[in-house]
Amino acid sequence: GTNAGRVRGLLSADFDSQVTFNANQAVVVVVAHGDERCDEYCRGAVGVLEEALNDEALPDECRGGKVSCLVLDLGECSSHLVASLQVFNLPTLLCFDEGEETKRLVGCPTKRLLVDEILDLHLHADKRRAQRERQRASARRGSDSRSAGGLEDAASAAAGPSVSFFRKDFNG
Repeated sequence: GTNAGRVRGLLSADFDSQVTFNANQAVVVVVAHGDERCDEYCRGAVGVLEEALNDEALPDECRGGKVSCLVLDLGECSSHLVASLQVFNLPTLLCFDEGEETKRLVGCPTKRLLVDEILDLHLHADKRRAQRERQRASARRGSDSRSAGGLEDAASAAAGPSVSFFRKDFNG
């Protein structure tokens, strides 16, 4: 059976409750309505996410709510959220663990890549959390902690074709 209901729309106003303060993991597909090519890539990324969630390689807990899969339309977002996400190409998939971005995939990924990323996000959550706790502890002791868990710590990779968000059809 298909579980298309597992990929849900995300409103700008709900970003904090669904992502920032979510104790589990979340994968957010950032999309927008632009030209035909952009729409095709964005629809493709959402479709691939739905397919990936139905893959037998994913453990049941990934399907059962441990990993939220959300679609965020930049065209409907507050300008503050758009700026804070620093998304420059569409589609972009953002992986979060306990509200911290851990990975960024730019472009429309393959199903295999997305299954691997969801598995990695889920299976390595404990290791990342222990590492973040060590960073926080060393920061409290006054150690040099220039990278205390911001965007610069998130890995970024090109996953497939994308469209620049700065093109004229997005910005009037």
